[in-house]
Amino acid sequence: MTRSMSRGVVRGAGVAAVALLTTVATALPAHALNRTDCGHSTDFFEVHSAQAPGGVICFANAGEMNVAIYQVSHISTGNNVVRFRYKARPDTPVKEVGVGRWSSYSPHNYDPDVVYINVDKVEWIKIH
Repeated sequence: MTRSMSRGVVRGAGVAAVALLTTVATALPAHALNRTDCGHSTDFFEVHSAQAPGGVICFANAGEMNVAIYQVSHISTGNNVVRFRYKARPDTPVKEVGVGRWSSYSPHNYDPDVVYINVDKVEWIKIH
């Protein structure tokens, strides 16, 4: 085999390997945090907001997401370990809180910056 033929074989094998790895990598199932219909389920992560349709927004699956959910009174974790960032008021710094499974968390019970029942804005959520 000549040198140019062996280079072609090696190059072809490299291209085939990259194509195979790309196919395998993209065929794996994706798990990402997403919004979902709450229905009658209690195992979703719920954000209770005065401005949400029906008063609650539900999320499922592991991952993280930037959000802008206003006038949040409390969250319910369902079967999830959750972290979220919020601003108590527009003029206060962002705070981050972690909450375990099957728990409710009302920032106004723990954060003196929350003047009323609702926090101004939840900015980021993460489900582990």
